Amino acid sequence: MIKIAYIIDTIESPTAGTEKQLLMLIKHLDRVKFQPYLCVLRKSEWLAQEYKESELIEIGVPSFANPISYLNIAKFIHTLKRLKIDIVQTHFVEGSKVGTIAAKLAGIKTIIGTRRNQGYWLTPTELYVQKQLNQWVTGFLAN
Repeated sequence: MIKIAYIIDTIESPTAGTEKQLLMLIKHLDRVKFQPYLCVLRKSEWLAQEYKESELIEIGVPSFANPISYLNIAKFIHTLKRLKIDIVQTHFVEGSKVGTIAAKLAGIKTIIGTRRNQGYWLTPTELYVQKQLNQWVTGFLAN
């Protein structure tokens, strides 16, 4: 069985574009072949009350300015190793940062990034960080 960790900032509602696509993907995966894990930087009320499609892992990253985030990312790296995750797929800017770094440090060989826009709103610093992280990404899915 292939274990896939999908990493996203959070899901406030099942109706937003990327969030809806990700939830549909997880729901319709062949569970004989794939075991999905939904990993979120921050849990939302909707996730806590409604989400039941797969194991939900809250990484615990309130912001990169909060020192607890880095401790929780280190714990998440150990979780990826313990679960023997085969593939990490990242969503959104913060999810991509945390997911790519954690997957690389956990020794995961397949890291899939997603791009859902053309990045016009990214600052030069954000673009630089994304380009640096891209060297560890195996491939990209674009919408």
